[in-house]
Amino acid sequence: MNKQYLKDSLIKISATCARCIPTFIWNPLKHRWIDQPRRVKLGIDSGATPLFDTVFFEVRTRCNGKCPFCAASIQNEKRQDTTMPMDLYVKVINELKDMRFDGRIAYHVNNDPLIFHKLPDFVKYARTALPSAWIQILTNGKALTEQKAEDLLAAGINELSINYYNDDQSSEVPKVIDNISKNILPCYYEKHQIKTGHDSKNKNIFRFNVFRSKLNIVKTSRAGTAPNKKVKSKQPRGFCEYPFTQFNITADGKVSKCCADLYFSDPMGNVKEYSLMEIWNGKRFQEVRKLLLEGNRSAIETCSKCDFYGVKKSYMSKIAKFICINTQ
Repeated sequence: MNKQYLKDSLIKISATCARCIPTFIWNPLKHRWIDQPRRVKLGIDSGATPLFDTVFFEVRTRCNGKCPFCAASIQNEKRQDTTMPMDLYVKVINELKDMRFDGRIAYHVNNDPLIFHKLPDFVKYARTALPSAWIQILTNGKALTEQKAEDLLAAGINELSINYYNDDQSSEVPKVIDNISKNILPCYYEKHQIKTGHDSKNKNIFRFNVFRSKLNIVKTSRAGTAPNKKVKSKQPRGFCEYPFTQFNITADGKVSKCCADLYFSDPMGNVKEYSLMEIWNGKRFQEVRKLLLEGNRSAIETCSKCDFYGVKKSYMSKIAKFICINTQ
C-alpha cells in the first residue's frame, strides 16, 4: 500500500464525514480551515487587491476533445470560431513587460492551444518580453506531434502538461508522448532538470506531466455550462479565489472574472479598450470580489451556478473538491 493510496483514502474518508456535517457547521469550518488560510496567503485580507499570478490567453475558441463534462468539446460547442490577432496579443504582453510580470502565462481557458498554428510565435514573443515568466502549455495531447513539441521548446516554454483522457486507466499513452520524453526533451534539458508537478519557482527546471483521467466522469458544474452536470452540488461554496488570481482573455479581447465563465458572458472589460490594470482594478472586478469575500455567490449569475470549491492549493481543498464532485 503506497503513500498516495493512503493519502487519497484519507481524503475520501474525511470528505465522506464532511458531507454529513450540517451547513451551519460546515460554513464556518470551511471559512476557518480552507478559505481563510488561502486569503491570508494571497494577501486578500490585507485590504489590498493582489496582482493576478496567471494570465490565460484563449488564443482560439475551439477544442478538439470530446469530453462530456465540457461545453467546449466538439459535440457541444456553440461558440463562434475566433482566433486572437497578434497585435492584440502583443499589446497585452507589452503591458505585462512594463509591469515586470513574472507569473504564469498559459494559452488555454476553454480550448486546446495546440490547434492554434501560431502558438510557437506567440510563445517566442512572450519569452523574449517576459524572461522571468513561467510559460505553460496544457493540452489534451490530441494534436501533439514531435515537431510541435520541439518548436515550443525552442520558443521557450517551461512546462508541457498533457491531460490524457481515457476510461481505460491501464492503457498505454500515445507513442508521441514517449518519444518526446526520450528523444526531444534531453536535447534541451539534462535529466535532473526534467521534473513532474506544477512548481514554477525554479526556472531551471522543466515540468513535463502526463495526467491520466477518465473521460466519462462528472466534474464541477462549470458555472452551469457542464453538459453532464446541469444541477450544481448542494454543499455551499462561498468564497472563490479565481477573480483574485486569474486574468482570462479570450480571442476577441474580452476579460472574464474566471476560467469557468466559458462564454465570457459577464465581461470585466476588453483589453482592446482598456489597460490590464484598468480592468483588474475596475469597478466590475471589485464588485465581484466584494461579494465573494462575503461568501455571496448568489448575487452573481455565473457564480450562483458554480460549485467550484473556491481554493486551489491546500490539503483541505482536496477534501472540499471531493465533496464538490460527489455531493449532489
